[in-house]
Amino acid sequence: MDPIQPTFPDYSKQWAKVEELEKEGKFKSALSVIEEIGELANAESNHPQLVKSLLFKLKYKHVLEEDSWVRGTQILREEIDGAHQPVQAIYQSILGQWLYSYKRMHQWEISERRTLTTRSVDIREWSNRDFDDEIWQAYFTSIEDADTRQSSISDFSAIVEQGRRNGNLRDNVYQLLFHRMFDHFSRDPSIKITQSGLDVISNATQKFVSADVSVIVEERTRDFVKLLQVEVSRLRSEGLNEAFVDLELLRWKYALDNGADRAMIRSHMEELSRD
Repeated sequence: MDPIQPTFPDYSKQWAKVEELEKEGKFKSALSVIEEIGELANAESNHPQLVKSLLFKLKYKHVLEEDSWVRGTQILREEIDGAHQPVQAIYQSILGQWLYSYKRMHQWEISERRTLTTRSVDIREWSNRDFDDEIWQAYFTSIEDADTRQSSISDFSAIVEQGRRNGNLRDNVYQLLFHRMFDHFSRDPSIKITQSGLDVISNATQKFVSADVSVIVEERTRDFVKLLQVEVSRLRSEGLNEAFVDLELLRWKYALDNGADRAMIRSHMEELSRD
């Protein structure tokens, strides 16, 4: 028997009002409705609506406030401190993306700054290293709690696009957040990979999950590969074949993008298709 899911009131009227106000350019009024939705969702522990309201709150802060990036960072940290799982993990992932977006938009001025001994709470004073550390920590923390695997993605239909890639392949919050972290790992130029890391990541499944990651020089790459080993092994042992194959293909694509031997990767894929 399926567990009984909590029944929440319909928020469609409130969101319709938000949409109407936005179309009229009344962003301050729309923000007021958003805050009401957030308060109601918090009182009812309605996690999807709570997350959705925060995303829209950040959106309207961008329009209404001059220092919206700074204020948005403060809001996210405050919400993280007060949240419970799985919402806290989702907020951590959002914070990582938020900081990375700011860094990309302000890269030139950030590159001129020096790293201070004590990190300021004001992101306008952060150096490249400060951003890299904080972004990585946010994403890493978002997948620390494996209990988020107990939270179904279907519960978050209000904020997650449904479809094949969020069906059998991303069926719980942990998997969604893990893949968000993988996406970041794959595209962030500050995360370097040398031959030692590439050799491990390029391996066939069995060799990969048992590989000694201590040979990887780059600390962040090493930490991520450890997590990747655990997730690949778990998906395979639990018979989650679609998700397992999907993750392996993403791993090998990353290896190819970073210069791995194509013939070797093709051989791994053929071996996987035969299993």
